[in-house]
Amino acid sequence: MYFCYDCRILLPGVFSPHVKLPCDVDIIKHPMEKNGKSSAIHCKIVAPEQTRIFDVPDVYDYGAEDLSNATHRTVLVFPSPSAMSINEFVQTVGLIKRFVVLDCTWFQVNMMQKIPQIQSLPCVSLTNYRTAFWRPQHNVDDHGLATIEAIYYAEREYQEQLTGRPYAGEFDDLLYWFFHTRQYVDKRQEEYRKRKAEQAGTA
Repeated sequence: MYFCYDCRILLPGVFSPHVKLPCDVDIIKHPMEKNGKSSAIHCKIVAPEQTRIFDVPDVYDYGAEDLSNATHRTVLVFPSPSAMSINEFVQTVGLIKRFVVLDCTWFQVNMMQKIPQIQSLPCVSLTNYRTAFWRPQHNVDDHGLATIEAIYYAEREYQEQLTGRPYAGEFDDLLYWFFHTRQYVDKRQEEYRKRKAEQAGTA
């Protein structure tokens, strides 16, 4: 174990990169989403000063903010029918201060999007990307991103809109723990396949 999933901090002596993101991040976790399976925790580890995590039902009340104020402009990253692309939002509304993301399975998202505290938030959607997640969900295609991937691509699209140039890898380390885990899973799967092949050869 490299960090505490419940207190969301690194264990002593463990290395982790730190990144500076163009937008702050709020993560709203489904009550049944296990901390040990949540990729969203990685954002808190790698960008701790810019990341807040709320566990349903203890969610920040965004309705109490003046969302027209540029210093508090917060958006929900969710592909609702009314969602704009990040580029379109910036061009027509203005700069973004904070991204809010829902940390849950795609089957839990209907309940999550009804949370009263987020109803005032405008939605932005992402360009289609293919997930690198190792734990696919039933009836969800490979465009269904893990939470940390959604955060990464939202930040990346916003960065490109701000700078007017292609993304140059400034915060790729946001995915450090995601791919660290992916590498571990791939290794275990390969070991399992070799073991099964050896057993079949001796049968």
